[in-house]
Amino acid sequence: MTGVANLLTKGIETECNELPPFPAMDPRWRILIEIYKSRSVAAYTSVSFIATAAEIPDTTSLRLQKALHDDGMIKRCADPADKRRIWVSLTPKGVAIVEAALAGFAEALDRSNL
Repeated sequence: MTGVANLLTKGIETECNELPPFPAMDPRWRILIEIYKSRSVAAYTSVSFIATAAEIPDTTSLRLQKALHDDGMIKRCADPADKRRIWVSLTPKGVAIVEAALAGFAEALDRSNL
């Protein structure tokens, strides 16, 4: 599914009109997708990296990450080596929601013959 997530974000970056619709234009989805993609590299990702990767202003990203945390989709933990840094990762609920959405997107891609 990480490949589908990469394709999805690449399509968003290039404003590809050929891709099937996906709610990822919503900044909350962009945050979830970026955290999901980062799982292949590391268990946790920094709060600031997600804002940059999702191309969302820091203050907006922080507010939305707090809402996603409150909704049980992401978890936050302090870096024991640097108290200023916060790490984020998807919860099992967050993984399930992202993977279901990506599966639907992949099915839509198959149907569109791209």
